[in-house]
Amino acid sequence: MRTEISKPFSAGASFSRISSFGLAVALSAVLLGGCGGGGGAAGSVAETPVVPPIAAIPETPTPTPAPPLASHVRLESQPGDLLALGATYDYTGASAKIAVSVGARVISVRVEGWELWEGQFIGPASATRLQPGRYELGPENGTSPSAFWAQISPPVAKAVRMCKPTGTGWFEIESITYSGETPTSLSLRFEFLCPGSTAPVRGLVQWRADDATPIAGPSPIPPGLWQPATGATPATGNYIYLESEPGDVVGGGLTRILTPPDSTFSFNLGYLDRAISVSVNENSTAWSGRFQVMSSVSFPQVGYYPDMRGTSAIWGLNHVMGGMFWHGPNRCSSQGTPPIGLEAPYRGWFAIDSVSIVGGEVKSLDLRFEQRCEGQLPALRGKVHWVKG
Repeated sequence: MRTEISKPFSAGASFSRISSFGLAVALSAVLLGGCGGGGGAAGSVAETPVVPPIAAIPETPTPTPAPPLASHVRLESQPGDLLALGATYDYTGASAKIAVSVGARVISVRVEGWELWEGQFIGPASATRLQPGRYELGPENGTSPSAFWAQISPPVAKAVRMCKPTGTGWFEIESITYSGETPTSLSLRFEFLCPGSTAPVRGLVQWRADDATPIAGPSPIPPGLWQPATGATPATGNYIYLESEPGDVVGGGLTRILTPPDSTFSFNLGYLDRAISVSVNENSTAWSGRFQVMSSVSFPQVGYYPDMRGTSAIWGLNHVMGGMFWHGPNRCSSQGTPPIGLEAPYRGWFAIDSVSIVGGEVKSLDLRFEQRCEGQLPALRGKVHWVKG
């Protein structure tokens, strides 16, 4: 007796594609047909279920990392690194301005926070558009991949700490996206061993052109915030009250009340109308301060501004988070000279109790502040009361 399969296997099908169930059914059909069982007529051909071939499972390609959700720059340093000096720096769109530009073979990064950093990542000379991948740094010959990262001093437009490794580092582009020829996102990591360093510095750059990270605004003024003691300030007229603790460098441990006519006051708006600058000439002594609000508000407004930092240098304040400083003949500097923007030696808070700004001009101001020189406990506290006559 002869048994037939109703459809042949497709070309290339292997025996392993027959299921155990199908094989059992086929064998049963042969046995039943041989003994006339199953109700079929003698000599008939048993019908066998067709077992379709099992489709091949496609290989899963390695997924491309998704673009970052928000801009973020991080530097991690260890003792022995001469660039970041063992410190860790972290920036997001809520704490710094992060800018990225991309050329044919060059990625440039600029971070404007409490510190100012600039960096470049340069691909091989053959690159027409940098692609995801790891780039090992080579000699500085104009054709090999290269890079640098530096902390900048804006007043002199000069790098004060720079790392330009040659053959001792790498950078890896995890993802980079474009809209036409315009870059829209970047995720990049790097590790450098700077010349003279005994430990590496590692970094992460994540950037989105459409980053909309929210920036905090002022808080309600907390109850119990420092005020001059009752009767310590004039009952009428303009004044600036300064109360310095022993050991405070700026105030010299003294209490001062600056009032006309011995003192002349000047109040101005600056930096996109977000900073109130105060200048006081007390006989032959000059005092000045600056109180800048964060970029989430257009003008100084009533509220509490905590965790402020700054210096009297051009780059003294964070253009996203704001900042503050107050100084006179003495400043928060060991040499008594203005810092140049490397660090932020003034730390404190300020609170605006009331303010009137008309046509870009400060008409009145009530403000309190507290500051400390970085690393020191003694505080300088002050209150400003001014109404334009």
